[in-house]
Amino acid sequence: MKVLIIGGTNFIGPPLVRRLVGLGHEVAVFHQGQTQADLPLGVEHVLGNRHHLGAHADEFRRFGPEVVVDMIAYIEADAAGLVETFRGLARRTVVVSSADVYRAYGRFIGTEDGPVEPTPLTEESPLRTDLFPYRSHAQGPDDFFHTYDKIPVEQVVINEPDLPGTVLRLPMVHGPGDPYRRLSAYLKRMDDGRPAIVLDEAMARWKCPRGYVENVAAAITLAVVDERATGRTYNVADPVAFDEAEWVRRLGGVVGWRGRVETVPGDRISLPYRMGQGIDMNSDRIRRELGYAEPVPPGEALEQTINWERANPPTTVQSFGLLGYEAEDELLAGSGPGLLVGQCKPGEEPVEFLRTTVETINGMVGSQFLDPQRIAHGLDPPSNGPGSWNNRESRGNSRGGASRAVRNACQRSASSPNRVRLASVSPARSNALSSTNSLTERWATCAAAWSVSFASGESRKSSFALRTDRSDMV
Repeated sequence: MKVLIIGGTNFIGPPLVRRLVGLGHEVAVFHQGQTQADLPLGVEHVLGNRHHLGAHADEFRRFGPEVVVDMIAYIEADAAGLVETFRGLARRTVVVSSADVYRAYGRFIGTEDGPVEPTPLTEESPLRTDLFPYRSHAQGPDDFFHTYDKIPVEQVVINEPDLPGTVLRLPMVHGPGDPYRRLSAYLKRMDDGRPAIVLDEAMARWKCPRGYVENVAAAITLAVVDERATGRTYNVADPVAFDEAEWVRRLGGVVGWRGRVETVPGDRISLPYRMGQGIDMNSDRIRRELGYAEPVPPGEALEQTINWERANPPTTVQSFGLLGYEAEDELLAGSGPGLLVGQCKPGEEPVEFLRTTVETINGMVGSQFLDPQRIAHGLDPPSNGPGSWNNRESRGNSRGGASRAVRNACQRSASSPNRVRLASVSPARSNALSSTNSLTERWATCAAAWSVSFASGESRKSSFALRTDRSDMV
């Protein structure tokens, strides 16, 4: 088969060309000649400007493509030029699109109003109704961002009866040659030996579609060589979309980083997007219809990306959603465990005492610092409920003493049903403490981990003490 690729010299293009040539197909690449790409011998080159495809009609006719792959159709005029040039010349087209066509993406970046869209997104999920999502960033009508939109591109391609098309909605692609350097900000922190990476708590839960460049190229190859792709639209993405925190941890596992991911409340890091709106995609259709499966496993994909990133460090690192090191250090210094220790009056219900204590703390701070309803939830102790605090141990003023108190209390068990303890730990300590008992509940407040303990007994009197490593909260 003869395949013409428009673009094809940058990032995803070379692995696509190599795959097609490896399968025995004849490949020609139409490009401007500005990028020195490592392409196999025998690949034909046609030099020109994609906005003037018609001027090269004779060269295209001599090559005689059966399928035309457009890697760089960004605006409606690009798609119109593609159809006009190759109608009656090629059998069909394959056009690269993006996850940014979905309405969920518009809600993520704030160009569309409405509730959070359910994810993962399928090919039938609603598209944006507000076109040209980046027009507000344009410097004028001739700016790329003024007219960029993949939705009109898709419509032109799919609705052309005389030149059937296939649309592939790609994810956020990483790998060797990534122009966006999607891993560089995290990788630099890991290579710098940072003890933690601090994420906004909503960003830590955010999901987006991802894919390794070689795997994405394999998906495009299937759409080119398999006639069943004609007239179809496919999402391309890894089968599992990890949230950002888990993505960082997996990257760290490959790197050998021994740090942790810390999350902080949303008011600590300013983000321009609606992080509660995920944009992760379901890619079952291309797997089911074309038999797509990633040829490169996840660990190897990350390892190859990391090796390339380290061998080609960027001049500047884009650190979206991340603080500078100094600001991170300031937050991390104030994220040690605090202690809230309270004792019931004789005959007082522990849950009621806890609520009263929390309301008192909220009154001292002047805000809804702790949510009594959230804290009290799930406090019905089992017959062998967890043990209460050792008061002497829990009064340690040092961070280490407080940390030991938290750890020891979580590991302790007692048979007395009238002694219950609620421990709340920071996400950094959640792995170590998550299996302690069913009463453990977590919440983050001012990047501090709070441990609440209360007990009832005839000899006890009502009292509480608040301790924290943050001097502004003492």
